[in-house]
Amino acid sequence: PVLRGRGRRAPAGELPDPASAAVLAAELPRAAAALGVREPPLVFLGRDLPVLFCTGVRRPALVVSGGTLSRLDRDELAAALAHELAHVAGRDPLKSWVLMGLRAVMFWNPAFQVVSRALARDAEWLADERGAAACGDRLALASGLLKLHRATAGASGVPRSLPFAAALAEPLARVRSHDIEVRCRRLLDGAPARLPYAGVRVALAGGALAALLFFVI
Repeated sequence: PVLRGRGRRAPAGELPDPASAAVLAAELPRAAAALGVREPPLVFLGRDLPVLFCTGVRRPALVVSGGTLSRLDRDELAAALAHELAHVAGRDPLKSWVLMGLRAVMFWNPAFQVVSRALARDAEWLADERGAAACGDRLALASGLLKLHRATAGASGVPRSLPFAAALAEPLARVRSHDIEVRCRRLLDGAPARLPYAGVRVALAGGALAALLFFVI
């Protein structure tokens, strides 16, 4: 699927309606300034299905649809935009491609697959925290996440052409719902306390992980 996807073009943008353009022109620069990042190019999709994600490695862009704007209020939209811009600030699109390549190379290593899944989860948690801190409203971000999840819950993330697509769709949907629940609970619980000696902890964890992967390999 990765090799097939290389030939696909990015979503073609459309001109937003005046109301949508006004909302985005007000909220996007504000969120970018709060996170200290340059405002990325915006790709607007005039479809009712909620779409909101960042894409691109060298030049990240933000993709948003009219369905997202119609379902979120201004506070929720500001929080959701801040979350996506936190991904841009952390260069998460680039990291995700690197991680995907490493997972393909290490497909036979179960320890690496577990670690890579944890890294992807932590990237979402970090973007939640940075986005919530930038917009100053953790409840709005949790509410926006839940609205977008409910609006897309019926859409299957498994291509119908894959073997056992029907069997995979339900467990993957449960996993996705569980992830959203955990993220919302973390947001409602408040900002986590800073751990002392964070750099030392990360270094020790990295050394232990390297040793684990060495022995597993």
